[in-house]
Amino acid sequence: MSDADSEGSDELEYLRMGALAAQGFRRLSEKYREPTDQNRNAILSELDALSIDEATTTSKERLLNDLQYHLLPALRLHLANISRLLTPSYLCVGFESKIKRVLAIQLEIERTIDPIKSHINLLCPERSISATANRADDQHLKQFKSYRLRSLRAQFAEASTFIFRTFVEAFKILEDLIIRPVSYQNMPYFPGDFLIDRAFEYIDSTIECIKGSELDIVQCFWRLELKNFGLMLLDIRVLHYGFENEEEPTDQIWARESLIELADMAISLIKISNLFFTKLSTRGMNRKRLSHSTEMSSQQIESLAQSIGKVTSDLGDLIALLRTADEEMVDNRAEVSQRLVSIVLNLKSRFDPPLLLVLLYLLPIVPDTDPSYYKSWFVTWNTQRILVTENFINLAKSLANSP
Repeated sequence: MSDADSEGSDELEYLRMGALAAQGFRRLSEKYREPTDQNRNAILSELDALSIDEATTTSKERLLNDLQYHLLPALRLHLANISRLLTPSYLCVGFESKIKRVLAIQLEIERTIDPIKSHINLLCPERSISATANRADDQHLKQFKSYRLRSLRAQFAEASTFIFRTFVEAFKILEDLIIRPVSYQNMPYFPGDFLIDRAFEYIDSTIECIKGSELDIVQCFWRLELKNFGLMLLDIRVLHYGFENEEEPTDQIWARESLIELADMAISLIKISNLFFTKLSTRGMNRKRLSHSTEMSSQQIESLAQSIGKVTSDLGDLIALLRTADEEMVDNRAEVSQRLVSIVLNLKSRFDPPLLLVLLYLLPIVPDTDPSYYKSWFVTWNTQRILVTENFINLAKSLANSP
């Protein structure tokens, strides 16, 4: 065979294997586009293996252990290997051997995701989510409370979204390498790395839903909202600066001064609200892991998880109203005053349920620490919160009585 024939044959093999790998990722992206229980054959097979209609405690423990110690870590490793192998500058050196590894990983991924999905569907069937709310009577179920199992399902559903998008990105980069390899062969990273990083976050959160305490699980859903406190502080400080530096007609100076005071108090409200959730985080009371389960029901755990979203929503409404209040007060100070008071009264009420849950169920199980310290801390915090809230309400009410 001539050198030209050999080069032509090598190029055809390059194209064939590249196309095969690209189509493999396309097939995976189509299969896992929706994070639902698509693989019903695997689920039925697993049910047959259990030989029961409803999984027993022992079989559920086996499923959770398989997810925590084998399947989810394996999926994480497969995604890390995809990131490494599909880095163009790495893949294009010794393409044939590496693309064979990619093809093998595609099969391994499928053999990993399918049992993950079937395990999760056995632990938390889709019908159970749509049929009932989180239970109020499952305090005794420990690691099998409905909130934990639904959280497990929800976190992996989020991971699945980024895994699907990773497969799409893998398909695209392989197609590009086939069509115009020179343009991409020196790229030092896989373009889907940011998607894999997000998938890692949710895979880790899925594992946390198995091994973590109930407060750990709650904090999986607090992650984004905790960041919002910092953004809101930035917003209100920019607003405060605008109030201080914008010139006003003489007859509106009093209103502007009141808004500056309200913005100051809003900053205090944001800080003291953030402090509550930070104290419950891994930087505070949860620095040492709490017991795996508490005496809370799933409804109570869900209430604690949702409390931060309600607080940040109220604070967001407050900032939005303050942003337009200087213009609206020209025509209707009484209405602005009433709306400010209403928002802050809502905010005040948001902390009553989570604070009660903390005092009743979490403080008694804090390890290696005098519980009286945390009880004293939360009592002091609550006193300061009420004081700041009442000061804001009194000032907001005074707007309606201004000349």
